[in-house]
Amino acid sequence: MRFTERKYGYSLEGINGATDIKFSNLAGAHTKSIYDDPNKDPQRAITIYFDEDDIAKGLRENDFLVGRAEDKYHKNKDGSLMFEGERYFIKFVCYVDKVVDENGRTVGARLKSYINRRTGKEEPSPKIMMQTDNGPKLLQPDDFILIDTAHIKNIDIGFRPYKYDPKKPCTAVINELWFSLDETAGGRNDFEDDYLEQKWAGVPLSDD
Repeated sequence: MRFTERKYGYSLEGINGATDIKFSNLAGAHTKSIYDDPNKDPQRAITIYFDEDDIAKGLRENDFLVGRAEDKYHKNKDGSLMFEGERYFIKFVCYVDKVVDENGRTVGARLKSYINRRTGKEEPSPKIMMQTDNGPKLLQPDDFILIDTAHIKNIDIGFRPYKYDPKKPCTAVINELWFSLDETAGGRNDFEDDYLEQKWAGVPLSDD
């Protein structure tokens, strides 16, 4: 994995979808966990494990919050833990615009937009891009569930800092996320095992 400081942000590249995803809820779905408030919209976020000390150092020096925890999710075929000891992790947050009805209830979501400083053009944000046989495909918020439920081969994330409390570390906000599917594997689901309807909901159709 590689952490890079860029002119207008940062990137974390080479994320292995099979071993480095701690938790993913980019769809903002209710998880029915003890921490889930049914009266609030869940945070759209993806948390990534990594093992490199220099990446942890670089992130912390740039005021990002980096955690440490034992990885009990990823296991070998014999049931043993794939990783010994604790791993680093960082949470990336995804912000989209809410779509509300006449009563103020949230009925959907849409991408934000911003002016690209390099090109001067308006672009969608966050830019969640899936690599397909026909090239990259921009996903809409309704399709983000694909990342939460399918087997992912690899991920690269471009992000920026956002500080809402001067006494706390910066939040890592996703600018763009590029990923490809592992089509040789089955689905993954952090919320309810073998829930096929959720697994396939929102999967974008081919343009062909």
